[in-house]
Amino acid sequence: MRPLAALLAILTGSAVALASGLLLTWVVILFLPAEQARFAPEHAALVRAVLVFSAFAAVAAGSFYAEQREQR
Repeated sequence: MRPLAALLAILTGSAVALASGLLLTWVVILFLPAEQARFAPEHAALVRAVLVFSAFAAVAAGSFYAEQREQR
């Protein structure tokens, strides 16, 4: 594995971990109706962070895939 591919693999793994952690946090908050008023101010920021890190994970995964498919 080339150095760029290793770096892209680390970035992809980190971005996927962040996106999935944020998504699961959002799901947990959805199942807490008693605390809806408490978490309401953070709802928009959390959804935005999920979208940003999901997009970053998709770009990193695409870059990693393209790097692996490149002819040596």
